Amino acid sequence: MAVDKYTFKDADDSSDFKERQIKLVKTVSQSEFFSVRQLELAITVCEAKIAREEAKKLDLQAKIDAATTKLG
Repeated sequence: MAVDKYTFKDADDSSDFKERQIKLVKTVSQSEFFSVRQLELAITVCEAKIAREEAKKLDLQAKIDAATTKLG
């Protein structure tokens, strides 16, 4: 069973408990389950998102260029 540990951050002369910095050290156990196929699919999704954002970036730059040409 994980036990979190609370201590004061540093020696502090403050007499107000609420003003003192507290350090919380967490003991955490983590597990992760995945397959290579799931990771490959996640990469495919990321690549599609990147492509969409690149297209959006090009569109925005085209609008900037057109406005600058017309108005600048």
